[in-house]
Amino acid sequence: MKVLIIYAHPRKDSFNQAILKRVEGVLAELQQDVIIRDLYAMNFDPVFRAEEQAKLQKNRTPATIKTEQKHISWADMLIIIHPIWWFSMPAILKGYIDKVLQAGFAYSYVNGKVIGLLQNKKLLLINTTGTPEKAMEQKGIKDVLQTTMDTGIYEFCGLKVEHIFLAGVSYIDEKAREAYLDQVESHLWQEFK
Repeated sequence: MKVLIIYAHPRKDSFNQAILKRVEGVLAELQQDVIIRDLYAMNFDPVFRAEEQAKLQKNRTPATIKTEQKHISWADMLIIIHPIWWFSMPAILKGYIDKVLQAGFAYSYVNGKVIGLLQNKKLLLINTTGTPEKAMEQKGIKDVLQTTMDTGIYEFCGLKVEHIFLAGVSYIDEKAREAYLDQVESHLWQEFK
């Protein structure tokens, strides 16, 4: 399977980086074709500028956007790894989505109906939060995030979404973090059986 990993965390010593490394290792062991797009390492510009919008409206997709769309088109599966900051994704990833998941590429409207154009692709979304699991459940945070991200962005584009939340990572010990990494690994082994 061809797997595109989109990664958004600025620090190389973060738990998100540990997740990325574990995912890379499992996919290598499973002999999958993998491309990694580390948005911070790429210095991806998340600002959607007027000139980029004007080009897109004239069907002249800027080269940087076209490159990312080619990677998505190539993939059978996307894995997106990022922390939840202020009940959302990092700004760099939001800018990536704004620029790359364009009408005509990721979705279209036919007779007033939305058609997701990425229908034959899977998405595994892996998110870390500082908020503990119990608080996420009590306050309905998971539901909000799944509505805004899973439904409002990714399923809108036709992707089949699975979402793993790794809660409270700022407050757990190394044993609990290792258990989270094992959970991600186990999920991948099940996915690629």
